[in-house]
Amino acid sequence: MMQLNAMLPIVIGLGVYAYVIYVNFVVGIDGDGASPPAESADIVAVVRNVLLMGLFALQHSMMARQTTKKLVTKALPFYLERTFYVLCAASVLHIIMTFWAPLPRVLYEIPSPWWYIVWTLSALGLAVNVSSTWMIDHFDLLGLRQVFMGKKYSQPRFMVRYLYKYVRNPIYLGFLTHIFIAPTMTLGRLVFGLCSLSYILFGIQLEEKDLAHAVGKKYKTYKKAVPMLIPSTKPYAVAQSG
Repeated sequence: MMQLNAMLPIVIGLGVYAYVIYVNFVVGIDGDGASPPAESADIVAVVRNVLLMGLFALQHSMMARQTTKKLVTKALPFYLERTFYVLCAASVLHIIMTFWAPLPRVLYEIPSPWWYIVWTLSALGLAVNVSSTWMIDHFDLLGLRQVFMGKKYSQPRFMVRYLYKYVRNPIYLGFLTHIFIAPTMTLGRLVFGLCSLSYILFGIQLEEKDLAHAVGKKYKTYKKAVPMLIPSTKPYAVAQSG
């Protein structure tokens, strides 16, 4: 196994964290480029974008499997495995954003004053998406806690807090709200949203299977009591008792 200087994993982790912020909040997808000259060009662009999203789904699915994680930890210290996963995910997302074919054809646009209300709901979805990472363990999710703790790292215990008392996947719920509740819906945004929704529904099954295996009965009870994507009106403690 590779022997690393004590500070090197921390530097790598911070670098990857900065790269994630750059890709998500600076690069962005160019969905407002020049309109394709014909409908046939739209079809080619849709196929290209679907294939790009397929690359993202493939990377996420393969690298999240325990078999892949064991292979990675044969080459890297176990506390760098999550950082490596995050780096690969951000790199694939960067590729998607760089090579995404613009599809600016407007499917609908909400008129004023409703435009501002829908925009606010979309922004709220993004806020839920980002804030939900802090309701579990933001730094563990992005690999920073692992590199700072090094060999002393252990998995955080399973906790149900804040929005997680009402819905099992608030990160995905916020993301989908941001994408689909939009004041202006372009063809590109719709393609991106539908591909994302397809993978999310598939990926949740894999993630929750791993969680049930890792956490055991506690997660299975939580899964039965709390909805996957549509929030409950009752918090988890109430739902659990009846």
